[in-house]
Amino acid sequence: MNSSNFTKIAFITLAIVISAATRFIPHPPNFTPILSMALIGGVFFNDKRLAFAIPLIAMFLSDMYFGFHPTLLAVYFSFLLTVLMGFAIKNTSNPIKIAGFSLVSSVMFYLITNLAHFFLMADYTKDFAGLVTCYSMAVPFFKWTIISGLIYSLSLFYVISMFDKYFESKLKLIKIK
Repeated sequence: MNSSNFTKIAFITLAIVISAATRFIPHPPNFTPILSMALIGGVFFNDKRLAFAIPLIAMFLSDMYFGFHPTLLAVYFSFLLTVLMGFAIKNTSNPIKIAGFSLVSSVMFYLITNLAHFFLMADYTKDFAGLVTCYSMAVPFFKWTIISGLIYSLSLFYVISMFDKYFESKLKLIKIK
């Protein structure tokens, strides 16, 4: 691995770790960077293993502090699907695509995790009315998932894109000399 690849990987990893650390700051429910870390990992990591591993490890380490719950597999499944979405827009320079895929990942997360909650938890009757109630009770959390996804995804996209441009211009200067 050359030094420019290492520097890029290190910077993206640092951005994801800092994002994961924001989970420790008081915030509204579901206002977290988890989907954004996954999406941005898929967009910017060239190595697919790192695209999955780095955000997943950051998430897992913070979950060790917050604790594990019965729907955690649904959260991680949504997370992994979001990395795949990032692959679909790999190396994009379009913030509109980032915002769009952030919205799609938020909807997907809402649908998957609340379905898991419905089946795995005893909070709702196991019928259609219980399912509707489960999803409707999650709407206030869903709004924060959307807002945080947009804020974190676009912020990470912007910071990493600016780093890439800055770093590439420095590499060109070094090669010219």
